Amino acid sequence: MQRPADCGPLYLLRLCMGITQDMELQIRLIGEPNTITMKPIALLLSVILSASASNAQEITPVPEARKWSVGLNLAPAYTTRILASSSMSSYSNVQKNKQDRGKAGLAAGLSLAYNLNPRWSVETGLQYARKGWKTETHDLYYEPLLQANFMQTSFLNYYYKIDYQFEYLEVPVMVHLHFPGNRLRSFATLGASAGMLLDAHAKTISEVEGNVIDDGEIAFQDGLLRKYNVSVILGVGMAYDLSKEWYLTASPQFRSSVHNISKAVLTHLHASASLQLGISRRL
Repeated sequence: MQRPADCGPLYLLRLCMGITQDMELQIRLIGEPNTITMKPIALLLSVILSASASNAQEITPVPEARKWSVGLNLAPAYTTRILASSSMSSYSNVQKNKQDRGKAGLAAGLSLAYNLNPRWSVETGLQYARKGWKTETHDLYYEPLLQANFMQTSFLNYYYKIDYQFEYLEVPVMVHLHFPGNRLRSFATLGASAGMLLDAHAKTISEVEGNVIDDGEIAFQDGLLRKYNVSVILGVGMAYDLSKEWYLTASPQFRSSVHNISKAVLTHLHASASLQLGISRRL
């Protein structure tokens, strides 16, 4: 079989389109007959097909939005207690109004978040949390710690200070509502946190007639403290994208226990106001 003289791209295009060299497209122009061969048209089709193929190679599918993210967080806090008692309301008021003082607390840990859609996400993680409060009084104190089994009024120049500290390992579960934005976005938070008590102690300092006595650490009575604690979480925050993968968050939060942290007559609830700062990476 003799090889055609024209066996280049134009011949292959004709072959694919089922057009032979003997086939021609004849177009009758007004006033004068003329014959136009397929070569100019085929060349134009070849250019169009080549450009389309080039564009198809350059266009890549848009990747699906990243759902998961992991991060680190640190939350300096102001911690105190909410003290309530139905049986000793007058004593509770004395404690809250005259003796209780807040103290600095801290929480730090890891976070894992999942975006349900552009408006909603859920977050959990693992946190170490240190919280507590202080009591200071010049005329009233109680023993043993947290129980108030008896109160004593001193007629001496007496000063007594107790620094309570509790350490928990917590697992928070939060739902975030996100508001539209570009690199800077806002969100609202609602959630709960389950905590396991790791350690608890109190440091006491007393002063009688100008003599300072450091009593050191005092242990709580066995079985007095509850091992587990549940808190509610309320907050708002801002998120800022550093890049497609990394973003920062800042979220003021309020947390409060939902049940008594001890088995004493008085009801003690942890309460804290914190600023949770975080850095996260989308996966």
